[in-house]
Amino acid sequence: MSCLVAIQFKQTLFFGTDTALSLMTDDNEIIRVPGKAEKIDKIGSKLIFSSGNTSLTEGIILEFKKSSNQSIEQLRRICIMGNQQFLNTAMFKNTRHFSVVVGTIENNQTVIYSIESSTGFQIVKHETKLDEINYITAGAKTKEAKELLNHYLVENYRNQSLFEIYQSVFNEVSFEGVGGNLLVYRLDQHGIRQVYKNPIKEKPNLQRINLSYKIEPLLLHNIRTNQLVAGSAKISTALIEDLEVGSNVRMGAGASITWSQVTSQPNAAALGGLMANSPILTHIDSKGVYTGVLSADQINAGKISAQFIDTTNLSAQRVYQKDYPGNYVKVGGQFGDLELYYNGSKYFSIYNGLDHVSLLSYGSECLSFSNATKATYVKGLWDFSGATVTGLTAKFA
Repeated sequence: MSCLVAIQFKQTLFFGTDTALSLMTDDNEIIRVPGKAEKIDKIGSKLIFSSGNTSLTEGIILEFKKSSNQSIEQLRRICIMGNQQFLNTAMFKNTRHFSVVVGTIENNQTVIYSIESSTGFQIVKHETKLDEINYITAGAKTKEAKELLNHYLVENYRNQSLFEIYQSVFNEVSFEGVGGNLLVYRLDQHGIRQVYKNPIKEKPNLQRINLSYKIEPLLLHNIRTNQLVAGSAKISTALIEDLEVGSNVRMGAGASITWSQVTSQPNAAALGGLMANSPILTHIDSKGVYTGVLSADQINAGKISAQFIDTTNLSAQRVYQKDYPGNYVKVGGQFGDLELYYNGSKYFSIYNGLDHVSLLSYGSECLSFSNATKATYVKGLWDFSGATVTGLTAKFA
C-alpha cells in the first residue's frame, strides 16, 4: 500500500510519499514486510504515483514507459486494459481499488491528473490559481491525511515549514501499510528533483513478517508472488508440479537426447511428416519447382495474382490507393483506431476510447457514441441549411 500527499501551487508542485512494503492476507489483514520501495516514477516531465496491487500498478507503469504516446488519455487506456487483464487472471479474482496520480507542467503552470478504478477511470484534472494552495491525497489513509493537511495548512498554521507539515502528516497516518522513509519531490519549470528524505515515526507493535525466519502456517497460509528467490534453500519435489520437456522444462545448451533413448519411436508418417519415398517431396526439373510449403524472407516475382493470395489472416498497418502513394488507410495503435489520409495528411478518423467511439474530421470531434450511456453525442457546429429534416421536435434549454 502507499499514501500520496500532493501540495499544489500555481507554478510549483510537491509529491510526498512513503517507502513501506506490505502485503494483504486472504483475510484482508495488512502486514509490514522487510524492504523499501519507490512509490513515485519520473517519466519525462511527469511525476507519477500509483497505489494498489503491485503486480497491477507496476505493469501499468511499465507499459506506459514503453509507449511512444505518453499522453494522459493513453495512460487511461492502459489503466483500463491492464485492470481488465488483471481481473481475468485466475490467481486474482478479488483486488482492492487502485489509483494513478500524475503531476506535470502545462502552459507554465502545474496540473494534477488522477485516474481511479473507483470512478470508472475518469480523468480528473486539478489546477490552482496564483494565490491558492491545493492539496490532494491518494492511496491509503486519504481521508485522515486530508484532514491533517486541512488542520496544518488552514486551521492551525503556525509558521511550520512545508517539510515539517509533511513529516507531521506521515507520522500521524503511519501503520502497517504506510511507513519507512518520507520522500518529497518538487516539480517546477526547472524539472523534477527530490528535496526531502527522512524516516517516518512508526507506530509501536506493528504486525510484521521477518522473512529471514520460518513463517508458521498459522501466521500466513498463502503467499502469492511473481518471483521467489530461495538462495541455498531447497524446495521439496512434492511442491513442484509435474515437469514435462517441451512444456515447462527448457533444454539447456549442453543438454542432448539421443534417438536410442526415445521409446515407442514413431515414423515420419505417424508424426504428420513425409516418408522418404513420398511423391510430394520438393521436385525440380526443366518445368519448374514443386514443393509443399515454402518459407522465405524474400521472394522476387514479376506479379502474383490476387486469386492466389489467401486474405483470411492478412494483416497490414497501411493500405495505399493505387497510383496515389499519399492516399491511404491506416489502422493505428493497439486499440484499432482507423485513420484516412489524403496527400499524406490525416483528414478523418474513427477513435476508440474503449468506453466510447468518436468520429473526427481534421482532428476535431464531430460525433461520439457512448457505450456506458448508450447515447450519441453531437459535437461542434452542424449546418442543416441544405438539408430537409423530418420527425424532429426542437427542445430549448
